[in-house]
Amino acid sequence: MLGSTSLIPIHDENPTRTFSFLTAAFIGINVLVFFLLQPHSGGIDCQTAQFLYKWGVVPQEISDNVVLTGDVPGGPGCELLSKSIYVSLVSSMFLHGDLLHLGGNMLFLWVFGNNIEDTLGKIKYVL
Repeated sequence: MLGSTSLIPIHDENPTRTFSFLTAAFIGINVLVFFLLQPHSGGIDCQTAQFLYKWGVVPQEISDNVVLTGDVPGGPGCELLSKSIYVSLVSSMFLHGDLLHLGGNMLFLWVFGNNIEDTLGKIKYVL
């Protein structure tokens, strides 16, 4: 029998002093990016591969400080787009693999992000 603890947090016991507008905005931006900008082809076609490469992080690019070139999965002639590896460090935070990934991340962001926003303050939280 399970006690009062759960693997999926639905709330915490740390009240915040104010409503967490930035956390709510981050959740809204993540949902909008997922549904309006991120392609969902059901597979990896050229457009999806190029989008994910351009806006996602490739660890080798960060560690070697070099942008990869060549083809991406998605068919012959599907070439990598130019990108800023440092912009992708931020933009990748708004990409999600599927609805379950998005929902889980947004739940954790809501439960824990509001306390972090309240503790750090708005500017430090955004940074």
